Amino acid sequence: MESSGNSTKNLASGSKQPIQNQFGLGSSLTSDVSSVRNELSKISGKRIEIVDEVLFQGPVTFAELPYQGFSILPLSNTTPSALNITRFKAANFAATSITNFLFGQDGQEIKILGDGSTTITHGTFIKTNTAANKLLVVDKVYTFTLFSVVWIENA
Repeated sequence: MESSGNSTKNLASGSKQPIQNQFGLGSSLTSDVSSVRNELSKISGKRIEIVDEVLFQGPVTFAELPYQGFSILPLSNTTPSALNITRFKAANFAATSITNFLFGQDGQEIKILGDGSTTITHGTFIKTNTAANKLLVVDKVYTFTLFSVVWIENA
C-alpha cells in the first residue's frame, strides 16, 4: 500500500507499522526488527543479526578490477549492437561502413579498436569529430558517447 510517500509493511509479528519511503526505515521499526531477529534466531537455532542497508551513490574502489573484456564487431555488420558493451575490436577483412550502433543507452560510452578496414560513417546516427567518414586506423582506439540517439566521437 502506498500513500503520500509512506507505506506499510507486514512484519513477522503480524503487525503493520508505518515505514518511510524507499530511502530508509523509520525509527518505529526498531522494536519490530528485534522481534523479527528473535523469531528468525529461534527458527534457525543460531543468532541472526539484521544489519541496516544503506544505499548511496559514490565512487567504488575494488581490490581487483572487475573483468572488462571486449566484443569483436560482427563481420560486415553495418549496425552492430552496443547492448551491454563498452569495448569493441574491429576485425573486418573487407571494407565495412558502420552507420549506427543499436541498443545503446543514453550516456553510454564505447571504445573501438581500429582494424584498417572498418569505416565509421558520419551521418544521422554517428557524428565523427572531423564531420566526415572515418577509416579506423589499425591499433588506434576511438571513443564515442551516445547522446539521445546520436553517437558523438570524443574530441
